[in-house]
Amino acid sequence: MPTSEVIADKIAQSVGIVAGNALEYAMLLVYAVIVLAIGWVVGALVEKIVVRVLKRPEIETGLVNYGAATGKLWSNVVGFLGRFVFVWVVIAIFAATFGGPNPDSVVNCVFYAVSNLFVFSILVLCGVLTSGIMYKIAKDILAGAGFDASLRKHGMSETIGNIHISSAIAGVIKLYVVLMFLQEAANSVGTNEIKNMIAGLMAYISSAILGAAVLLVAVVLADFVAVLIKKKNYPFADTITVVAEGIILFFGIVLALPKFGIQDVTILTYSFLIVIAGLSLGLAMAIGLGLKDSVNSIAVETRRGRKKKEEV
Repeated sequence: MPTSEVIADKIAQSVGIVAGNALEYAMLLVYAVIVLAIGWVVGALVEKIVVRVLKRPEIETGLVNYGAATGKLWSNVVGFLGRFVFVWVVIAIFAATFGGPNPDSVVNCVFYAVSNLFVFSILVLCGVLTSGIMYKIAKDILAGAGFDASLRKHGMSETIGNIHISSAIAGVIKLYVVLMFLQEAANSVGTNEIKNMIAGLMAYISSAILGAAVLLVAVVLADFVAVLIKKKNYPFADTITVVAEGIILFFGIVLALPKFGIQDVTILTYSFLIVIAGLSLGLAMAIGLGLKDSVNSIAVETRRGRKKKEEV
């Protein structure tokens, strides 16, 4: 049986160990608080420097003039970047002190995650600003080339809802630029699954934009051809216009659907052929039976017009 002195000695040893550990953890906690305080001060100073540099009037004025951002947007961006830099500096100082050589430690993992998020944010921000600049440049070039004026001249602006073609094309370019930077941002921080998902999304969006452009061209071209036919006052102009518009739109749809992921357009092709065959048969029967006199009178008038021109 252990004596009371032995028990007291073991208790004293245990208390000493606990007290020593508590003192060690307390000192470590104080040290951590001091490091955080130093990081807080340094981070605040760096934040002020970053905000002061980015808020210089010439920078904001240049970005606004080039269409990269509005004044309010840039103010919000500067505030976000300043706060993010502050957090990153605090974590960097803390990780440099307590992270140690092990890259898998909790402190280092947090630092790497915040750093990757910071890189991601910078790349996305660069994409947004660059896309704004490219949008303005593309819009000015296309507007100067007279695309919108040409559409208005031919009366086709109503076909696309009075949307300026220069703005539409510039918007597509802006979207492409944003997607390019977004993909780079994902490649810098994402896992393979995220990279593959964004790459697939980019491929589909790019293909869908091309499909939409094909449909838009088909609609504009169909309207343009319809206007030309009606101006020529051809016999059966309305019927010819409907058929011409249908053919142009059909080819536009057939070319555009694969861009939206619908690869098999066989049913649509056969349906179109059946409709064309039915229209041709109906038109032939109408001309042969019910419109014989009308066709004869139109032919007579056409021959008279030619003879008058020859006599003149």
